[in-house]
Amino acid sequence: MSRFHLSTDDCEILIARELRRAGIEVGGLRCRQGSLTASDDGWRCELTGTLEAYGHRWSALVACHNTTGVLSAAHVEHAHRCATAARARSTFVVTTGAFDQEAIARGHELRVGLLEIVDAQPVLLEAGLIQPGPLPTWVPEFTVQLVSCVEGRVRRRLPGANEPEL
Repeated sequence: MSRFHLSTDDCEILIARELRRAGIEVGGLRCRQGSLTASDDGWRCELTGTLEAYGHRWSALVACHNTTGVLSAAHVEHAHRCATAARARSTFVVTTGAFDQEAIARGHELRVGLLEIVDAQPVLLEAGLIQPGPLPTWVPEFTVQLVSCVEGRVRRRLPGANEPEL
């Protein structure tokens, strides 16, 4: 089972919230296809919709994986193929697990955004956005970290507010 108990609806809401926080307006993001995964009783689904920033609108595909496992380059490539077939201009892969080194490198090569769903409190504390102690009521339980490859090094960080260049 996943570290987090998220439904496909929870994931859809979380992704829309985090993209909006980054300055990307989300339109009609809906589950296009979903399935249970036999390996850990998790699930995967593909969300499709439109994104808008700087007055430009484009289509996107978000492949969501609710799993404790580590996603590989094959997962990134599959999402990229699905996005190409759906004529989506942007592709994101989101997981409650993690990405291996090859997946991160392949995401960089294919220009696929990689997001890990994480507990919000430790990440927000590390970023200096909240104080130690009980989680304020306005802070969500979960957030996402953008996983990228910068100069050959893996980097995990919160997407910045009003940073649609994700």
